[in-house]
Amino acid sequence: MSFSIGQLQFIDSLQFMNSSLDRLSANLQTEDLVMTSRGFSDSELALIRRKGVYPYEYMNSYERFDEIKLPPKEAFYSQLSWEHISDADYQHGQQVWSAFRCQTLGDYHDIYLRTDGCAPSR
Repeated sequence: MSFSIGQLQFIDSLQFMNSSLDRLSANLQTEDLVMTSRGFSDSELALIRRKGVYPYEYMNSYERFDEIKLPPKEAFYSQLSWEHISDADYQHGQQVWSAFRCQTLGDYHDIYLRTDGCAPSR
């Protein structure tokens, strides 16, 4: 499945691979992550090697970017999948917040996008 907007093409990688990108990347060795490892310490790289968590539905206004702490676990509920994140996933989000010294939810947002292969967009 894919769609295009102008020159951008969005591809559902799971349709073309035998597993999710998260599972496939877990099979890589640290030395294989040449581009990903740039600009990260070993401890930061260990944190970003796993799929991050993001409160998509919670981020419903620009003011949210100025909040000074990670929202509660309930804010990570996905209406798309009808699922809450696990305690371990929420703890991972807290570790990312702390390790990257996030001061605002905007900082966390930027780290999430940066480690998801995107440039910050705010």
